[in-house]
Amino acid sequence: MHESPDPATRLFAREINNGREAVAQLLAMARNIVADGRLDDLELEFLRAWLAAHSDIAGFEAGGTISRAIEAMLADAHASELERDYLIATLQQLSSRDS
Repeated sequence: MHESPDPATRLFAREINNGREAVAQLLAMARNIVADGRLDDLELEFLRAWLAAHSDIAGFEAGGTISRAIEAMLADAHASELERDYLIATLQQLSSRDS
């Protein structure tokens, strides 16, 4: 007879599944954001706020990579063109792996 998982195991599995769904949403947003090859301030702030609201995905490669890149960009309160280009390339690379 098959025993059902304990509540802690079910909760952990649900959290992992929710994290994967959030990463999929993040990568879909990334594809849309970089479609025009630009990253404006509003898009950057939206990504930062979304990641802050979904901090649980920092443990996933895509979530952690994007979050760290944005925080590094905004550490001096200014996102240079070089930093924007780096983040665009990162977003393109990560979102293309999901395709």
